[in-house]
Amino acid sequence: YWVDYMLNDTVNFYTVKHAFELYYGKDKQKEMIRELVSGKKEKEEDEMYALYKNWEYMTEPRIDAFGNRPTGEQLLSEYYKTLKSGVLQGKVKGAIPPAAPLPTWNFLGPINLPLEKAGQPNGTGRVAAIGFHPTKSNILYIGAPAGGLWISQDTGHTWKSNTDNLPSLGVSAIIVDYKNDSVMYIGTGDRDAGDAAGVGVMKSTDKATTWKLSNTGMGSLTVNKMLIHPTNNKVLLAATSAGIYKSINAGASWTLKSTNKRFTDMVFKPKHP
Repeated sequence: YWVDYMLNDTVNFYTVKHAFELYYGKDKQKEMIRELVSGKKEKEEDEMYALYKNWEYMTEPRIDAFGNRPTGEQLLSEYYKTLKSGVLQGKVKGAIPPAAPLPTWNFLGPINLPLEKAGQPNGTGRVAAIGFHPTKSNILYIGAPAGGLWISQDTGHTWKSNTDNLPSLGVSAIIVDYKNDSVMYIGTGDRDAGDAAGVGVMKSTDKATTWKLSNTGMGSLTVNKMLIHPTNNKVLLAATSAGIYKSINAGASWTLKSTNKRFTDMVFKPKHP
């Protein structure tokens, strides 16, 4: 049950850690570390251990003095405070007029690989979602668990991102409207390890240039998978950390259509949506 605790941002960090340590125990943890350091082929249990250690490394610096983890609502609140401060001037559509000029920074280094904590190759990251343009096969989209949305215009040879200033850098679902390719939806949050909190669905109407929240009725949930109806582009489904939601108005509002449980995947039946 430590996995469910880990993916629920309302559960205290130390509760998750205690549940994990109860499951593995000190001797078992030592064995895992030896296997990871020796480079042995990972078993499924080894991968789960590494998953937790990545999450712990990412989460612990962000908790408060009591071990509470930042929720999506808290992150949104801080995000809007930052908008008011003017730091994101010109970066987000609809941003509140800035009170101070945008600071200018130049990168000087150093360029170091991330500190390895759980046996993964240094310098690599996960891809949580892949999206495709409905008519242009050279345009691809990927979503990172904590790195935003990336777009390639040349069949994956080069990639660009302009989502660094969104309230969540987790992208676990990508939808492009097949009737209007200017319209895109992303499901926010990290569906696998909780490295980024979810703030529900975000929508772009200008080919992913700018984004707005589209989570009315859903709130700040992690969205693990999204579907668009194949003949009615106004109908959307979202599998989230709190159930399956449906929209019949292109994401303007959402209604809970399932029991209150976490869902990570769903598909339409072929030829019978």
